Amino acid sequence: MSITTLTSTILSKMSDVGKWQTIFFIDLTHLWLGLKGRYHFENLSRQGDMSSESYRANFSK
Repeated sequence: MSITTLTSTILSKMSDVGKWQTIFFIDLTHLWLGLKGRYHFENLSRQGDMSSESYRANFSK
């Protein structure tokens, strides 16, 4: 079972998690397991699917 499948299955069982939160968390989980070094918004935006502003905004929520 892949990380994406496992994470989406868990999040689908949670009623208060929306679609954009699910997409964000799946992308973030995938990045955390694959990145080496420091985790900051610029590295996340280089390797991930979103911009650094999107990561900042979603973390603040």
